[in-house]
Amino acid sequence: MPKYDATSFLINFYGPSGSFRRVNFADVIDDETLTTTEEAQTGTELNLFSDPDIGYLYSGMFKDKIVLVGSMAPEEHDLFPVSFARGLQVGDNLMYGVEIHANVIESVLRNEFLRKQSATTEILLIFILTVATFVAISAFKSSKTEHAFLVELNGFLFVVAGVFIIGYAALVLFNKQNYLLTAISPILAVVAGYVSSTVYHFVVERKQRMLIKAMFSTYVNPSVVEELILNPDKLKLGGERRELTVMFSDIEGFTTISEQMESQKLVSLLNEYLSAMTELVMKHDGTLDKFEGDAIVAFWGAPILQDDHAMRACLCALQMQEALVEIRRLWKEQNKPCINVRIGINTGEMVVGNMGGAGKFDYTVIGDSVNLASRLEGTNRQYKTGILVSEQTYALVKGRILGREVDLISVKGRSAPLRIFELLRVSDGGVDRSLEELIAVYEEGLRLYRARQWKNATTRFSQALRTKPDDYLSQLYLERASHYTHSPPPVGWDGVFIIQTK
Repeated sequence: MPKYDATSFLINFYGPSGSFRRVNFADVIDDETLTTTEEAQTGTELNLFSDPDIGYLYSGMFKDKIVLVGSMAPEEHDLFPVSFARGLQVGDNLMYGVEIHANVIESVLRNEFLRKQSATTEILLIFILTVATFVAISAFKSSKTEHAFLVELNGFLFVVAGVFIIGYAALVLFNKQNYLLTAISPILAVVAGYVSSTVYHFVVERKQRMLIKAMFSTYVNPSVVEELILNPDKLKLGGERRELTVMFSDIEGFTTISEQMESQKLVSLLNEYLSAMTELVMKHDGTLDKFEGDAIVAFWGAPILQDDHAMRACLCALQMQEALVEIRRLWKEQNKPCINVRIGINTGEMVVGNMGGAGKFDYTVIGDSVNLASRLEGTNRQYKTGILVSEQTYALVKGRILGREVDLISVKGRSAPLRIFELLRVSDGGVDRSLEELIAVYEEGLRLYRARQWKNATTRFSQALRTKPDDYLSQLYLERASHYTHSPPPVGWDGVFIIQTK
């Protein structure tokens, strides 16, 4: 007989009180030698035990049976509450001690003992359910979906299903196998797994939010930070190769300016300028890579994907030049130096991610495409332009931003020539006849120039200068065409201008 503990065992009840047949003890001993009170009063011998027709002795009721003798007198107090009841009235779950013994003997005869789950299997089951629930809920919470409610609903339904299965399994094992499965502790294990997973992911997500905020709050728009916090899957902290647009800007002649100003005034002037430019980068959801003295490096398309990264960068550059007009006006009134800013933009494949050493890293971009943007920024010096972009960038914004081709150049480190463009203004539907005429005449002159029609090209560039006398590009090509009129280039000339400086 399996023990429940050191001093007790479980009773397998076969039904409520009265499940075993009861016989009045007085009827069992009523034979011809005994005259009961009832027989004495009626004068009739009943002999309920030994009567050949109705007596228990001849009925075979007790043959091969175990008979228990016990008292059912209330004053004996041999009445105990049990787990079975007929449910007909209050208190019908009480059973006399003799019938409890009958249930015990019946379970021994049938070998139908109640077996309790061992402590080892209970602990093992608790461990398995806790871990399984933790892993399952974590999988739900890690799933990539925009509907957070569905994630929480799936987790809740998983717990409800787990509780139902445990309860159902406990009932089946008890009814079919006489096995007593502890249901409370496994159910609590499922709940504990759910709670622990929820708390764990809350802590992890909070830590992730703090990390994202600490990493990006200083160099991306706050709205971008919030989007990254709400959708951390959009952020890949490891290095990855991606097509982005990068912008370099630099103050022309800043070294000379810095040598002529006191350090405090210089810092104040630089901070005012950088604050205004940074605000525009943030406005267009750019990522501020770094400040290098007066230079600004920013890029678009990471950490959040932006299909229009080239357009954002170009709009930002145009607005930076517009803002400089107002800055120059204010600084002139304050007797501050007048500044011009050169901007270079390139679109291409580059590596973006966290780079640096242990404990110190920056989210930045590297690659040949990045270097080209830097070279374009410096190339503005050659053409006295404000914004130069690569052909790849201009192809992505053409039609929405007005620009013109500047030159076909060759830079150190690149074998193929590069076609570069100057950004002029946004194509917002407004009509600027003089600008449109300038671009049309200039581009016709450039076509004739590359076709080696020097005199016709000279005529076109001269016409462009009449439209805008201070147009340096027209003046530059007029000088080149005039020179080639008298000293034509060799037969293999391809119109490529070699940039010697970085």
